[in-house]
Amino acid sequence: MSERFSSRLRPFPLTGPGWPGSVQPENVISFAGSQPASDLLELSGIHKALSKIQPSWSVEQTAHAVFGEYLPLREQLCGRMARLTGLTAKPEQLLPAACSLTALELVIRILTEPGDTVLVGNPASADRLRMFEKHGLKAIPAACDRDGVIIASARAQLEACRPRLMYVMPTCSGPEGHVWSRDRKKGLLGLAHEFGLPVIEDDTCRELIYKEDMTAGREFERAGERDTEQSDSLLSLEGRIEGGQVIYLGALPGMEAAGLGLPAGWIAADSKAIGMIVKAQQAVNDCTPLLAAELELSRLLKGDTLDEAIKRLAAACRTRIKRAEELLASCMPEAGWLEPQGGMFLWLELPEGLDAQALQRAAIRQGVDFQPGSAFYAGDGPRNTVRLNICGITDAEMEEGIRRLAEAVGEFTARS
Repeated sequence: MSERFSSRLRPFPLTGPGWPGSVQPENVISFAGSQPASDLLELSGIHKALSKIQPSWSVEQTAHAVFGEYLPLREQLCGRMARLTGLTAKPEQLLPAACSLTALELVIRILTEPGDTVLVGNPASADRLRMFEKHGLKAIPAACDRDGVIIASARAQLEACRPRLMYVMPTCSGPEGHVWSRDRKKGLLGLAHEFGLPVIEDDTCRELIYKEDMTAGREFERAGERDTEQSDSLLSLEGRIEGGQVIYLGALPGMEAAGLGLPAGWIAADSKAIGMIVKAQQAVNDCTPLLAAELELSRLLKGDTLDEAIKRLAAACRTRIKRAEELLASCMPEAGWLEPQGGMFLWLELPEGLDAQALQRAAIRQGVDFQPGSAFYAGDGPRNTVRLNICGITDAEMEEGIRRLAEAVGEFTARS
């Protein structure tokens, strides 16, 4: 990392789950959230395991502690990352973070300043786009298809706009839940090296990849074979962390929603960049509560309770998505979608000419809410797309919510 970044360190607030928050009207079933429902996490086992953990630290021990210095947790997360990606980080190359958004914020704080541009795959996570906007960054889009970012589009934007960095989510991409092909991942890495740009790889949903292939997509999915190398991350294809172009963001899926107060994300990067992040955070934050949480998470990771909870969540997500597709095929045959390969969301394409933002207002009157697809685009995007969080509510609410959504679409279309 360049020396010029060290002069940019400045105080900043950390953000957590639910930012920016919103309050739902009473009796409205919401598909608009970004976290799983608590019943899918089956938290009783985790709470039981935590209740058995006796603190091995004291207030005096943590009062002068350095954030992220608890070596056992860093070593455990390095091991977890090696299992997930095949690439082993050293403890000095990894830093725990409160949540996935915090991890992203920590990185962009040391790499950017207001007015910079960031190249993103389009569409992208609405939460991440809001984070860039919050920090005065302009997101410029590179078009994506089922296989990932279109390399010619990314190259054209890099040549025209000269962004400061790239941000991508190749695994369970937001909002569609796709996994990029190996060729597209290699192509993007080639551009990163050619243009000398850091690339932030958001791999926070890797553990929510579905273990079995799902049925073929509907309506607007192209036919043909795909090279779906689900085990490859950009970081593993890069083959190194120190001196590399990739900054990796990982997470423990669902833990942000669990309300346990444990670190739910981490950053893996060049040791110099990690040192800069630590220095920036120490300057403005009281590290004691987070260090205590690091100690608790470390002891929890010594057992298999957390791993089993994440596996159950991934299986539940796949079951919910499959059931939602059955309901949509029955209730909303006019809608199309691409089969996700992981995650909690369905990305719908409504009939041409139907404006999702206008539909949202009508849908809320029917007692159901969702996130219009326009929020997921850097710049202008289609107006007839919708993201549904299928896993943020109960089974009964999901079924009733899809029925209400179908009624809202029918009534809205009849009036149009």
